[in-house]
Amino acid sequence: MDMHQYCASLFAATHSFWVSLFPGTIEDLSEIELLPQGRLDLWWALTSPSRTVSNRIVAYLSCKILRETLGSAVVDVDSMEQVGSVMMELEDGLSAKPKSKHCVILASTHQSPLDDVLAKYLGFSMSGVGTDVPITVADSDFTDPQLEKLDQIKSNFDRHATLAANLQDSKTSALFLRTLVNSPGGHDYTVIPLCMEYKDKSGQGTNQTNQPPKELGLTDMLSLYWQVCVKGGYSQSYSGVSISYGTPTKVDQASDFSSVVSHVQREHCRLMSTSDVHLVAAEADLKIPTKTLKEAVPYLNETHPDWASYMVGGKLHASTAPAPRNGEIDAVLMAICSLFDSADYLAIRAMVSLHQKDAVNPTVSDVVKEMEALDSGLKESASSFIFEAAASFAVKKRLSACVTDGVEDEKKEFQ
Repeated sequence: MDMHQYCASLFAATHSFWVSLFPGTIEDLSEIELLPQGRLDLWWALTSPSRTVSNRIVAYLSCKILRETLGSAVVDVDSMEQVGSVMMELEDGLSAKPKSKHCVILASTHQSPLDDVLAKYLGFSMSGVGTDVPITVADSDFTDPQLEKLDQIKSNFDRHATLAANLQDSKTSALFLRTLVNSPGGHDYTVIPLCMEYKDKSGQGTNQTNQPPKELGLTDMLSLYWQVCVKGGYSQSYSGVSISYGTPTKVDQASDFSSVVSHVQREHCRLMSTSDVHLVAAEADLKIPTKTLKEAVPYLNETHPDWASYMVGGKLHASTAPAPRNGEIDAVLMAICSLFDSADYLAIRAMVSLHQKDAVNPTVSDVVKEMEALDSGLKESASSFIFEAAASFAVKKRLSACVTDGVEDEKKEFQ
């Protein structure tokens, strides 16, 4: 543990103790502002803990870019402390293996072209958590079977490598994780979901789907700084961004990589107040544009309410006026409803099969594995997140039926 991390942990412990001992006397520390007003940004970049001069320059440039495009940037303290605890456990475990390293993958939501800048700024600002300024893994690197860039990435870090990757496409993300874990080197791997939710967009900017994640080197950052801060050529801005970390998960060669990707997607949905994560995942897996899927959701709710709620992260608002129904929406509904019905039927078959095997209280993971065993071909067209959704619906209905049966039994006892 470095001095910065020690001081942060000591401060958090002292604050928690004071709040519990004297409630109401000081403000509850639930969020930290990463762009405080009145701070000397250059002095902050020069004096903050960092191993390289280039990281300090990148941090300063990213700070100025974000000040021009964001009103505020707040990070959730509770989720940050959870990640800090996991990183401390990793550090303690690696102390017995001095030649070992660990690699952290920040699996972020990709909501804006600013994501790559914000990830670097966050890594520098939150160095006390145990992560470093990340190197972004571009979408083109996901399809590299040897991941040749990895050796270059690892050489840039003294002890712990930190990567930033967009794990929304289930198939390519699982392939990337498998390649990463099987790459040479004695690394331990941890995936940390990272949610960056922007608020109140103003101005016209390039659509996020046209701006895939890419590594921003020092030259790229200088060019972007000149465009945004000097020329004022970036017309898109936000009133703020809320940052929170999801539950970390360790990955090794024995891991189910599809389940790891599904875990990341679930954490994104849990953390975001308005989530398009499953819509984006469906766009990648089903080859249907997110915009069309979003327009089809209100009509999907009429026949498949569970699926409609799942597709929008449980935030379906009946008061929202739906888009006019047209031939494109009808074609999408026909395709996805057929796929959802097949997944639901397979989930029921899996539940029956598990019951015949005397499985007691099967979990969603158990049902998914049984679905794969019964019909692995459907998963190729449906993807992992649709399998998990169908399994979760089946488990939920079974639990509801058990509760209903229990209530009926209690009524009979009192009669």
